[in-house]
Amino acid sequence: MVKIGKKEKSGLLYKAILQLKDEQECYDFFQDLCTVSELRSMEQRFEVASLLDDGMIYNDILERTGASSATISRVNRSLSYGAGGLCQGLCPDEEKMSGYDALASSYDGLMADGAYRRRADFLERLFRKGGIPVHSVLDLACGTGTIACLLAERGYRVTATDGSEEMLTQAMAKASCLEGEPPLFLHQAMPRLRLIQPVDAAVSTLDSLNYLTRKQELQETFRRVYRWLKPGGQFIFDVNTPYKLRRMDGQMYMDETEESFCVWRTFFSERTKVCTYQVDLFQLRSNSAWERDFEEHRERAWEAEELQQYLAEAGFTRVSITGDLSVRPPAADEDRWIVRCVRELERAITKDGMVKAVAVSTRDLTERARQIHRTLPVATAALGRTLAAASMMGNALKEDGASLTLRIQGGGPLGILLAVSDNQGNVRGTVDNPAVDIPLRPDGKLDVGSAVGCCGTLTVIRDLHMKDPYVGSVGLLGGEIAEDLAAYFVESE
Repeated sequence: MVKIGKKEKSGLLYKAILQLKDEQECYDFFQDLCTVSELRSMEQRFEVASLLDDGMIYNDILERTGASSATISRVNRSLSYGAGGLCQGLCPDEEKMSGYDALASSYDGLMADGAYRRRADFLERLFRKGGIPVHSVLDLACGTGTIACLLAERGYRVTATDGSEEMLTQAMAKASCLEGEPPLFLHQAMPRLRLIQPVDAAVSTLDSLNYLTRKQELQETFRRVYRWLKPGGQFIFDVNTPYKLRRMDGQMYMDETEESFCVWRTFFSERTKVCTYQVDLFQLRSNSAWERDFEEHRERAWEAEELQQYLAEAGFTRVSITGDLSVRPPAADEDRWIVRCVRELERAITKDGMVKAVAVSTRDLTERARQIHRTLPVATAALGRTLAAASMMGNALKEDGASLTLRIQGGGPLGILLAVSDNQGNVRGTVDNPAVDIPLRPDGKLDVGSAVGCCGTLTVIRDLHMKDPYVGSVGLLGGEIAEDLAAYFVESE
């Protein structure tokens, strides 16, 4: 038998693609090169990538595109762990957020006035005032990782993102000296934030968000942070104030260390509200020669009203703006604002106090559960509803350390659904048979009721650290979970 050797990768195809001038030429090229099914398959995978990047969950993507769960999983792996080509294709016109290429190696020396330890202390004080215990933290646009490493040293699980590979290289070298668990560093621009799992708190320091000079970029960043923040979690960031950036117009600044000399020239445009920094950097090399680099940085002056509006549009509440490293209102000549906001459960109450309502978005929680348990669509929907209910009911418990267990056993093919929540709404759960696959209902919806079954009970156990836990139980009505929970509140509460 003659064995055919593996053919070397050819660059001819990719060079040919680069020669195409517009969308029509590209369409004609691939129509000639590929079969119809190959083209449709690639189009489908790219649509799946776009929907995943927008935060849509697997079940909705399946219904919208018809892609299999295996295809969606494969595309998701490429987005999270691939070479970055898909992400670049999804945002080809995205403005580069960080210009810290040459400046990265000298950044820490030139930013000695960053008061990093004081900032870490201040962040910790705000964490303690929050609504949930903080164990995991996102450091958005982490730069050389100083704040991320300080928080990691204090026992927090830190995920740190930045759009500059050079800054992340410095950050990873710094983190290699830590004794405990180092931060997880991810190369991501702020509007493309995509985490492995939600975090308890998110921070961004030293005017990183000013580098978002377009309204759409800032709004998308706020939406992404909200998506990856747990209910009750805080988002804390700082920005250079409009007062400071306007004052810098026409100025020149110099910074120096033994191995670097930096000259900053600044110009502010009232039309665009952007301050441009032109940076000449001279660095001493090993041969005693000085090497010159030039970079240009741009920061947008965001007004307090704009920040408050965009945060509210993203879903944040309790937005406060204070002076730098302070809880006092900012002065008129403040150089830096601290902005603090919270992702809360949505609550409502009628005027007479007879009816209370609570709502929570658990899209990301459900998707994480699907990944962990490898659930098929109907099991994902049932488990997601159970987790959402347990989270809201657990969050209603007043006692510290209290917990709530929600158990649904309906006799259907899914078996037992179980979810446990603490009094902060942090929840985990499981389903006996995650691979159940049954036909859709006549209206095209997932048949959760048949999968759960209706010949069983819904049981709630409240552990309030008293002698015995409170246990309430009702018979299932239809297994769709929402109606069964309503019956529980009517009959058992």
